[in-house]
Amino acid sequence: MAKSLQRQIIEQARELIADPGHWIRGQEKKTIITADGETSAWCAWGAIQEAVDALSPDADAKEAEKLALAAAEPLMAIAAGHADDPMLEDIFEVNDSGDHADVIAMFDLALETV
Repeated sequence: MAKSLQRQIIEQARELIADPGHWIRGQEKKTIITADGETSAWCAWGAIQEAVDALSPDADAKEAEKLALAAAEPLMAIAAGHADDPMLEDIFEVNDSGDHADVIAMFDLALETV
């Protein structure tokens, strides 16, 4: 069975930030200069947008935003039900106030639902 585009986006976004060195807080994307050249780091939302761009390169801005929001829905549901801390109620709060493990766990839980 083929994977849904929503699942593909979530999986690719998770992969982009799986390495803590490619995950950031407070901004969607950042270019990082290393001895080997340039690389990027993303927040949870920025990784979703990057995955949409990679998987749907022909989508216009409105369609890309729609795809990103649809992919974020299960993550938002997970974040809204964050039992440990009511302050972490959306993916932006989990990304910016939680730690890398919290963000990856949010993606993993979302993948269980799609």
